[in-house]
Amino acid sequence: MKKIFALFLLTFTLSFASNAVAQTSPIEIVTGHPDLNIKVKRCAASGNTVILDMIFTNTGTQDADFEIWGSYASNSEFYDDEGNSYHGNDLWGKATVKFANAPKYDASAENKKLLAGVPTKVSFKITDVPVSAQNIALVELGIKSQVFDMNLYNKKTQLRNIPITRK
Repeated sequence: MKKIFALFLLTFTLSFASNAVAQTSPIEIVTGHPDLNIKVKRCAASGNTVILDMIFTNTGTQDADFEIWGSYASNSEFYDDEGNSYHGNDLWGKATVKFANAPKYDASAENKKLLAGVPTKVSFKITDVPVSAQNIALVELGIKSQVFDMNLYNKKTQLRNIPITRK
């Protein structure tokens, strides 16, 4: 009887533990405008550098003027699950941005267009992220667009709970 109870207890404990590990919060995305759609494609790390790739789609009927900034002057801010923040306090800050197939990451992507119905890749490179960080808890994006009624500082676009893949 003791063996059966011990086996039952072990099975219950393992079942509970595996459910606790498997339950992670889903990615939450609030764009701040119904015609702006964002999907996270990947968030991968190599050492202390994290690359966050997203696809932005303008689902409206008119092309949208568009600027997106990295962490320069705190326009975009990133926070990991260990309480670290990555925002601007120097020329480049801790996060730089690349729009579509630009050749390199930069402080900003200015004077761009989000064409109606055309997906566009937007990537951020975040530096000095500890290898112990498991996810990006919050991203507040500095976006400027008259069509989407956004300025660089209102940070209407937020993403939460983005898991970091490490190899």
